[in-house]
Amino acid sequence: MIRHDHIRWHVHTCWHVVCMATLAGGCVGCATTSAQTAPRRQPTAPIILLEGAGATRTSAALRARRQLRIEAQPLTQVLQARQQAGLNEAAKRVSIETRDARATLQRAREAYRQLDFAASLKLVEHPLSRLTAIAPAGEQVLAPLRELLLHQMLSHLALKQQPAATEALKRAIAIGYGGPAAGEHPPEVEQFIESTRRAQQSSVTGELAVLSRPKGARVTIDGKPAGTTPLSLAVPSGPHLVIVQAVGRAPHAQWAPSRGALPQRVEVDLRPHGPSAVAAQLLAAAQSDTQRVVDHPQALRTAVGPQRAVLEVHPATADAKTAPALKATMVWTGKADQAVQTASCEGSAADALAQCLTPQLMRMTGAKASPSVAPTAGQDQRWYQRWWVWAIVGGVAAASTGTAVYLATRQPSGVDVYASFR
Repeated sequence: MIRHDHIRWHVHTCWHVVCMATLAGGCVGCATTSAQTAPRRQPTAPIILLEGAGATRTSAALRARRQLRIEAQPLTQVLQARQQAGLNEAAKRVSIETRDARATLQRAREAYRQLDFAASLKLVEHPLSRLTAIAPAGEQVLAPLRELLLHQMLSHLALKQQPAATEALKRAIAIGYGGPAAGEHPPEVEQFIESTRRAQQSSVTGELAVLSRPKGARVTIDGKPAGTTPLSLAVPSGPHLVIVQAVGRAPHAQWAPSRGALPQRVEVDLRPHGPSAVAAQLLAAAQSDTQRVVDHPQALRTAVGPQRAVLEVHPATADAKTAPALKATMVWTGKADQAVQTASCEGSAADALAQCLTPQLMRMTGAKASPSVAPTAGQDQRWYQRWWVWAIVGGVAAASTGTAVYLATRQPSGVDVYASFR
């Protein structure tokens, strides 16, 4: 005796099991094929993009394209941080030099009290040259410099070296020494100081010319601003502390020689300075309406470091009758052993500039498309990489599984069918 519904139930169950096995095999096969044929992309580090003048909208459009990972920072913020780091370092150096100079001065005074005048004189020579080399423009440095010069004068007088003592005293007077307090020195020393001061005040006036390469450097004479190079002005005869400073250049300080009424001439070649000074120079250019930081690619590498992209956007035309076209210029500072690269694009909107700059930025940086984002519109995709294919496959698999479970757990019912075979 064979029940008809039993036969039907077994047939349906076997059919659904076969469907499920087929679908599972297809899913596994497609996933395996996709993993083997899909391009293997390595994670890429984000590109640091420094936004210069007018680059905010173009930078936002670049980040929205999603081919690359981009982290944007304001260029002025980076330059200010680098400049401040240099200022802090310079202030630290000044503090260390003045502290060491005062400590050396104490040892020189101790040698002077022990009547070792030659040793006392030798001790102050090094801190004098060190303080002069850091271009003293503030009272923090001028005060210990005056004390060192006065002690140098005393040591020269003790060694009977009056011309050298007079020169040291004149230098101290030039940078603000007003005379001794009552009873500070022996009478003969105070008389020497007073006579030198009167002679300095009544001296004739001479011409002092200051020239520098490059031009336009700031000039400070005896701690007071005097103008910019090339400079020519009348000064009293005698030694004068001349300081020449320019942005992006190491400061220069020297004592102008005493030549009476004869013209004095100071010529200075200012050497390029470190990253902090170059950052200060670029910061001034970024805040100017007439200069562009992208015109100085090598200076940008020095200031912001390697592997940085700097972007500026400016109007490409001044024709008021037409829509103002935009020109974007990007500088890629590259690695230490690579050359600095520049790319430029023109367009009427930020999206057009971003579309033009994207392939150039990828070429310059050698970056690959980021694996963390979906492919953008227009990129080729195989059929098994489409999201809707796997949505359909998943729906069919879920329905088949539910049906199979239902049929497997359903209790068959029906009418008994009797059959006999002969």
